Amino acid sequence: MSMQFLLCGDEELKIAAVQCISTVISRCPAQYALPFLQADLPEFLFDALFTTNELLIWSIYCCLSTFKEEHLFYTRCHTIYDHFVGGWGVLGALDLNLDTPSTCAKSVGGMEVLLQSMCHLLKMTNIEAQREGFCLLWEILHRQPAGLQLFPSCTLYYMAINVLKAGVGVQTLDVSSQAVRAVSAFLRKDHTVIPLPYSELISLLESLAQAMPKSSYPHASRRKVSVFWCLPQW
Repeated sequence: MSMQFLLCGDEELKIAAVQCISTVISRCPAQYALPFLQADLPEFLFDALFTTNELLIWSIYCCLSTFKEEHLFYTRCHTIYDHFVGGWGVLGALDLNLDTPSTCAKSVGGMEVLLQSMCHLLKMTNIEAQREGFCLLWEILHRQPAGLQLFPSCTLYYMAINVLKAGVGVQTLDVSSQAVRAVSAFLRKDHTVIPLPYSELISLLESLAQAMPKSSYPHASRRKVSVFWCLPQW
């Protein structure tokens, strides 16, 4: 019944449904996570992410995070396969200029809609939701099996870079620290695209270096730090 509420147009009902499901799974993940995965709940959750409602986005992040340790969550490919929904579109997300979802339906993958929702949240002030988003992104980037490509296009890869750059630049440490973790997982060779956009990756790493507290590196001013060492190697 709760999954049916995710298909309705009332966002308050969606929030209640998502939070109810999260509560059930959290009580005993070993017992309840697998049945919800087999019922393709993540597909409904990713579809519901096409919204500007901060509480709904945050609730969906928390619900998706209850599946983070389940191998089936990754091998069932919800973050890869397309979902036919209405939304913002890729180009709006690339420069973080999202406003409201369009009325046009389009086919997108779970990773794309996750990144788009994070683009929207990064313009808001909900620190906890931003932190939860980067935690979820790190889990997916870190645990995704090597043979299942998360970024089938360069456009989506660039979108991820822009989201991560914005994340490491957030002034709140709770958010930026999770974004840094996500960057480390993003740099896995398995996530790279061909041709590899070295200039964009270097820009990401430079943003990462600039965000590091100088007080933690007292000798940083006396040495030249290179960002090339952590680029993916072929």
